[in-house]
Amino acid sequence: MIDTVKNKLVGDLLSHIISNLIPIDKQEACGEGKDFWCSDWWTIEVLKCLYLGTYDYNRFNPPRRLINNSNFSKNEILKAVNYKMSMMDHLERFSNDHRVLLVGEVGRGIDIVLACLIKNNWERIICYDSNYLINDVLKDFSVRHLPINVEFITASTNSYPVDNIPDNTIMVINHSRGVGNFLTCDKITRFIVDGELVKDCKNG
Repeated sequence: MIDTVKNKLVGDLLSHIISNLIPIDKQEACGEGKDFWCSDWWTIEVLKCLYLGTYDYNRFNPPRRLINNSNFSKNEILKAVNYKMSMMDHLERFSNDHRVLLVGEVGRGIDIVLACLIKNNWERIICYDSNYLINDVLKDFSVRHLPINVEFITASTNSYPVDNIPDNTIMVINHSRGVGNFLTCDKITRFIVDGELVKDCKNG
């Protein structure tokens, strides 16, 4: 199992996101005032937990903006990290069988970074998200820090052009509202959803 604690690439992504926040009105968000919560803040907390480890993350007080925020929960962050650690376990088992990775609803790129910790010689990493603003900041990060240029497509899970997926692709998606047509796409031979292997064509 790859350890994310104090991992430089995880720390680099955390720093990159903090320095390149997406405008509040251009990302998923909920709540108002002291209860405001958005996807960038969620991503920062998940990365902090991965970088510090769950024990140390639990020990520290959250930033002031999250204290008494009814939409923030450390338990939800820990649950998200558990999904990602399980995803890494599966990728570690199967990455040698695949050259292409598809990351659904990529957000700010946590799953891409974790996949590159598992394997640094992916032939292609393709990702998508409905928020087109992610493309530029993700591309900037991949050029600076990743061993491969990431291919980004602006699409939702239900609108993604599955006919364009290369053969023998492994796919990961976390915190999605569905899986669209990916589960029945023959080109996806293994599919990991919220850390669970839901499709494994190579083993029947």
